[in-house]
Amino acid sequence: MARRKAERAGGLRESSDGASVCNPIPPLMTPAQFTGGPPARPTASQTTPTQVLPQFRAPPPSKFSEEGFGWTEPATVEAWRPVHQKHQFEKIIQRLPDHSLPEDERSSSKPLLQEMERLREDKEVMRGEMERLKGRVECLREQVRDQQNQINRQCIERDELHSQLKSCKAELSVNQDLLSTLKREYELKCQHLEKELQDSKQEMGRLQQKLETQNVMTDAAQEVTLLRTQIQEMISEKDELRNQLSVLNSSLLEQSECVQKLRTYIGSHITEKKEEVELRRQIQHLEKEKEALSLSVQLLNVRVNAANDILAIQEKELGEQVQTDPLYSGSKAGQMLSVWRQKVFILLVKLQTRDLQFHTEKTQLHNMVSSLQQQVECLQSQNSVLQHQLEDKTAQLELQHVDAQGVQQQLDSALQENAQLKECNKCTEGSLNDISEKAHRVISAIEMKAGQMEAVQSSVSQLNQRLAFAAKRLDTVHGLLLRKEALWRTKRATRSPEPAVSESFIKSLQAEVMLLSAERDKLAQELKRTPELIQASLSELQQQRERDLGHLREALSQSREELEASESSRMEMLRQCEEHEGTIVELRAEAQRLQQQCDSVLHKVSEVESVYAEKLRDMEAQLNTARREHTKAVVALRQVQRQVEREKEQMKDVEKERTEHTHKQITHLQKQLKDKDKDRNLLLAVVQEQGLMNEYKRLRRSAIQTTEHLKQKHHPQSESSNPPTPESLLGALQALSAAVMGSSEEEDDEEGQAFTVTQTPSCADTHKE
Repeated sequence: MARRKAERAGGLRESSDGASVCNPIPPLMTPAQFTGGPPARPTASQTTPTQVLPQFRAPPPSKFSEEGFGWTEPATVEAWRPVHQKHQFEKIIQRLPDHSLPEDERSSSKPLLQEMERLREDKEVMRGEMERLKGRVECLREQVRDQQNQINRQCIERDELHSQLKSCKAELSVNQDLLSTLKREYELKCQHLEKELQDSKQEMGRLQQKLETQNVMTDAAQEVTLLRTQIQEMISEKDELRNQLSVLNSSLLEQSECVQKLRTYIGSHITEKKEEVELRRQIQHLEKEKEALSLSVQLLNVRVNAANDILAIQEKELGEQVQTDPLYSGSKAGQMLSVWRQKVFILLVKLQTRDLQFHTEKTQLHNMVSSLQQQVECLQSQNSVLQHQLEDKTAQLELQHVDAQGVQQQLDSALQENAQLKECNKCTEGSLNDISEKAHRVISAIEMKAGQMEAVQSSVSQLNQRLAFAAKRLDTVHGLLLRKEALWRTKRATRSPEPAVSESFIKSLQAEVMLLSAERDKLAQELKRTPELIQASLSELQQQRERDLGHLREALSQSREELEASESSRMEMLRQCEEHEGTIVELRAEAQRLQQQCDSVLHKVSEVESVYAEKLRDMEAQLNTARREHTKAVVALRQVQRQVEREKEQMKDVEKERTEHTHKQITHLQKQLKDKDKDRNLLLAVVQEQGLMNEYKRLRRSAIQTTEHLKQKHHPQSESSNPPTPESLLGALQALSAAVMGSSEEEDDEEGQAFTVTQTPSCADTHKE
């Protein structure tokens, strides 16, 4: 068996080189000669002469191209195979002798022929399997081409990602350079600002010293003003003591005015109450109208329902007439009439609904107008209030505006902004470090993915080599099968007469067939497994590529976002630097202006000191004189106070006497009123008895008019004179008596009406009787 395997391996090597030559052999061949090994020497038992067979060459191996794994088999081989076999068989038949085999040899060669037929069938089956395998190989080639195209696309995308990363790196380097330059500029500006701040602090110290001197001068001026105010207060106290008497008199007048204002206020509230009552009445009226409208709607619904019922009855009658009268059935008057009625009814309903909608919209618009008017009034009042508040606030702001405090606040804000800018600078440095670290990570990940892609390409190349080896093995198997067929035909043509050798040859053929079938099964299994392995590896490669692309895209998006954030922070820092430069310029201008103001203020302070020194001397002299006058005024004031107290006591005594006198007069008048009421009642009884009621009413009306006239005359006098006089009391009493008389007259009238009402049924009863 080992020898056979070695001989078979040698035959395969010769077939892979492209030429296996058949030397002249005897009719019965050894297995080594059959597989393509070196020819065996003829033995003594082989008496037949050797015949030279035509030289047989195996077909050249198919070429396996690297581009797309395509099969590039030469076309001349396929055309050459049948022609070459035909010529070979013709030559063998011509060279065969014309003698015929004996019957014993024919009987011994029958199993050999059967075996050859079976081998021929196996050969045909192998051809079919070869064709099927070729189809599968072509499918695998197409799949491999697609995968190769995908790999090429992935390589292109990887190159693009590399280029994008390079551009990102370049942008990062540019941004880092810009940030470094900005840092330097910012540091220089910060140093410059610190110097300016120190200068401004020194200037502020000078200004504070000047302000302290100014405060001393202002304190002296305030003391002078305090002395002046004290003198003015003393003078004002004198005036106040003089004016207290006038104030006491004016207070009475103010009280009377307050009473009148209260009366007017009460009257205005009464008018508002009247308006509320009117509005309530209007609401009640509207509710009544609403109820009436709802009733009218209900009535209209009833009428509509009745009309619908009438129309239904009429249509029913018309339908019955159509059914009973055959002449009337042909006409369409009834149908037209019913349709016309329905349309008219629909139009009427639409008109009614439009009227109702118009009415509701009108009411809504009126309500909206009234509400908007109220809102406008409220807004006007609020606007006036806000305007007053704005005026107050503007006045307060103008009073509270101080230049020195504003400069100090601006300096503090500049320091705070400087600290904030330092913090922002630190944050940007940290973000740049993070971006650089992420970029390094992305580069390392890309390099790892590139190594993985190279490993995948190497695995693909190995798979290509395996496919090429399988194709070569298939070609060798095909060549061996063709060679076996040619040898079998040559053997059949030679017709060897020795049956003993034929049995050994049959056994060797059977063993060779078994080996070939085993090799065929192995090759079929390998061919079945290769596309699955290729597909699995390609799917893994595709998934890995998609994952790598996703990670790379995420890294690119993150790097772009970080670049945008760094760019925005850089722009913001530039803007803040520009703003700080503007504030520094403004602060310098403000400092220069304050310096000028301080110089002018110091000059004015020196002038004011000289002026106030002279004024102080004058004020001291005036103060001494004012003190003397103050003592005199205090003495006079005490005397005036004593006199006022005496006058108050006298006024209290007079008021007590007046009140007692008025009480006495009121009691006396009440007694007189009671007596007069008694007399009036007696007179009324007498007048009723004598029937002189009309004359009494006329006289009472004239008396009431005279009393009202007197009351109108005495009313302004009572308002002008604050203390009550006897005449005013008499007028009030007369008015009260007139009111009492009017009420008594009304009661008498009501009693007379009741008397007449009671007399009428009695008269009716007498007439009946």
